[in-house]
Amino acid sequence: MKVLITGGAGFIGSTVAAACLDEGIDVVVLDDLSTGRAEFVEGRILYRGYIADGELVDRIFSDHPDVHAALGCAAKIVVPESVAEPLRYCEDVAAGTPLRAISPRYFNPIGCVPGIRDHDHDHDLARAHVAALRRFDAITSGDAGAAPYRPIAPGTGHGTTVFELIRAFENVTGEPLATEVVGRRPGDNAGAYPDVTLARELLGREPALSIERGIADSPAWHARRDLALAADGND
Repeated sequence: MKVLITGGAGFIGSTVAAACLDEGIDVVVLDDLSTGRAEFVEGRILYRGYIADGELVDRIFSDHPDVHAALGCAAKIVVPESVAEPLRYCEDVAAGTPLRAISPRYFNPIGCVPGIRDHDHDHDLARAHVAALRRFDAITSGDAGAAPYRPIAPGTGHGTTVFELIRAFENVTGEPLATEVVGRRPGDNAGAYPDVTLARELLGREPALSIERGIADSPAWHARRDLALAADGND
């Protein structure tokens, strides 16, 4: 199997690409590198460009007629910016929407935001994408009850408050975390976390890695990232 991953040079997209390769799935990456890094797709097939560039997309499928599906990881993620420029965000999301689709919905692969959120380890999310690929036809067109468009939330299903996340950081690192209590950003709500029942049923998987594991893995990932960028002479 071969898949096209848009946004495959970004944090989530490159992790999903790695999970696909681990499962024997070949990947082709389309990324404009506006926030992604070429270093993250070293050794992989990369086309640099915008997902709504029809000529480029046609060329990719002409070069790779064996592409079975597309994984859309190309998106902007800055909450205040999405509130200030909603049409720009909608354009980027709508540009890559296929006729049949599974739409994984998740909250915080990493980081801290106001309110209650479901914080998911990026490797768990990447494996959920692979599971969606493996079961794509059955979920969207095969079995009874299948639908051509399926939003699925492959998270933990448990909310974590900011203060709980702070305590988890301190427990993992053994150091106090400097904090400042401020108002919400534009676009933030009080809290949200998903009902993951459908993900369990359709994808046949559950998250395996804890929030503490995600916190512990984050410095190691950033250290590898900094080494890669330093080797290329980038900041």
